[in-house]
Formats: sequence, structure tokens, C-alpha cells
Amino acid sequence: MSIKGSFIYFLITSILTILAVNSKNIMFLLLILIWLIFSILKFRNYIAIINIVFCLFFSIYRVNKEPIVSNGYQTMECKVIDAKEKYIIVKNQKTKYLMYVDDGPYYENDVVLVYGEVNKIEKDLDIDVFEFETYIKNKRVFYKIDGKTSIELLTRNKKTSVLIKDLLTSKLYDESLLMTKMLVFNDKDADIESYENLRNINATHLFVVSGFHISFFFSLLCNLFPKRKNLGLGLSTFICLIYIFLLDFSISATRAFISLLLAKLFEKKLSSFDCLSIPGILFLLIEPLYVYNYSFILTFIMVFVKPYLVCYENKFITTTLTIAFSFMACHTFHNFTSTLITIFVSALFAFDDILTDRLFILSKSFILSNS
Repeated sequence: MSIKGSFIYFLITSILTILAVNSKNIMFLLLILIWLIFSILKFRNYIAIINIVFCLFFSIYRVNKEPIVSNGYQTMECKVIDAKEKYIIVKNQKTKYLMYVDDGPYYENDVVLVYGEVNKIEKDLDIDVFEFETYIKNKRVFYKIDGKTSIELLTRNKKTSVLIKDLLTSKLYDESLLMTKMLVFNDKDADIESYENLRNINATHLFVVSGFHISFFFSLLCNLFPKRKNLGLGLSTFICLIYIFLLDFSISATRAFISLLLAKLFEKKLSSFDCLSIPGILFLLIEPLYVYNYSFILTFIMVFVKPYLVCYENKFITTTLTIAFSFMACHTFHNFTSTLITIFVSALFAFDDILTDRLFILSKSFILSNS
């Protein structure tokens, strides 16, 4: 019996298992139990066994556990793994720390010498962002460095992708340089003030390279050589892979690229849902906590839910359920109390398809810009 069409079940099993293990919420524990029983009754063959294997694997694979570290004032050499306007996340050995910064800027891959008091992250964080404590812990960050802190830059190690982008834009200046970095390379740090202005007018979606753009670009390059399909596929794969590398392998763009590549290479062996599911499984193998990433949630919810709902002739039902499922996923994983409000608000905007699509794009860009 063929495994074709089964990868969506493996992806759902993986997601539910990760949520159950890391959240320890009774709802997800019941869901994964019901889902496994359903898969066993449905298949009654080796696919059900593979599904159970996925469950067992992700129940022990990279579970989000708080590391044991010593509290108090410490001096340590760390590597910057994430840099924002108000804070950075640094890593010493296998432990990550949150640190607030006033000077800078600091960039990913910088090596810094930090001094401060190591404490557990509590709810009274200095950053006034919705559910920030949950957000930061889902990045495997359980400790912060505060008190009388100091930070010294030891080495500035720019990533290869940054060096290539600097080379490609070396002939541009002023506004042309900033606009190119923001519009072509998703670099919102190129001009923080301009990006904040875009957020204030809800126009950040114009500066996000998404899976839609990659899909269009990939298909365009493939069709340049209609009589030499292998050449077109090889060229489009090579160019898109380089471009995604420059985008730091953003979830939406990478998902689209892998899905299209699988569809081209294994057209008869994989279903369309297999091609969409396999990238999700690969993402979870890299980092299981991507299930809490808004980009991951919105990308995969939309591509799976929309095809099932197009059968409804009533656009009100289709658009309402599509948006509701997308935002319910975000709220369910992060904040259970606002789920019902989400359904109500999405229903209000479901009367108009254009308004609905615009709402989703704006909301997604707002979430991504703040994550």
C-alpha cells in the first residue's frame, strides 16, 4: 500500500504531540489520544504504526526544559543569536539569556562579553508586549541578565548572507539602499524609523517577501525553458535557493520553495497535501517549538484550511472559517481566553472577500513584524 497522501497525518500528529508535551495542557493530551485512536481505526496498517512512531519521537525530541544555571552576578562570553531594538538574546554554551540593551546596535553572530545578574524570567518583564514571557520561553529562553549590567563587543561576525546582501547593495545609497534592503531582503532593521512608520500605517505587508512571491518567481523561472524542463527546474531551484538563503530561510518562503520542488520532482508519488506537509515536518525536526511561531501557524493553517473550504459556495462561510481557523490557532497556542472573540471578529469581516484578504495580510504582517 502506498504512503501517498499520509504525510498530513504525520504532520498533525507531530504538532499535537509537541503541544501536549510542552504545554502539559489536558486539552492537547486528549486531542493527541483521540487523534491516534482515529488513525489506528482509519488505517489499520503500517501507516498507523508510522503515525505512532512520530508521536513517540516528538514526545522525547528536544522537549523545552528549563536548564539549571547558577543565579547571581556573572561575567561570560556569549554569542548573540537574536537582536531586537530593545533587547538581545545571547547564548553561552547551551543556555540562552535575555538581556535588555540601550546602546548598540548588535547583530546576530556578534561575540560579546556580558556582565550582570542572572535571574529567572518572571512575568514582570520590562518589555510591554502581549504574552512576551510565553513568547520568549518558547524560544528556549528561561533566564535574563539584569541588575547592573555591562556589555562589550568582542567580535563582529556578520553572517554570510549579510555579507552577500551588503555586496549586492554596495552601489546603492541613501533611500535606494534602505528601500532595497527592506523590499527585496525583508530587512526591517535597515531603517528602524521608516519601518515603524510603515507599522503605524499598516503597510508592512508591502515589505514582506512571502511564499506567494517565491511561488510566482519559481514558476516563472521554470517556464522560461518550456522545451528543456530539467534546465528550467535546475535554474529555478538554484536561484530560489540562493534567494531564500539571503532571506535567512524565512518559514513562509522556505515552505513554498520546498513544496514546489517536491511537486516537480515527485509529481506522481506525492499528493499536493504531501508536498505541503513534508516542509512542516522538516521545520519541526529542525526546531519543534516552531509550532508556537506565528509565521509557521499562519502559513500552514492557511494552505491546509483554504482548499477544504472552497467547496462552499457561500463565501461568507468560507472566509469566516478560514480566518477563524488561522487566528484560533494563534490564540489557542498562546492565549485561550480570546479564541471566541476571534471567531466573532473574523465573522464581521467575512462579508467581503477583498476586505477579508486585506485583513489577513495586514494581521499577518503585524504579527511577523512583532515576532
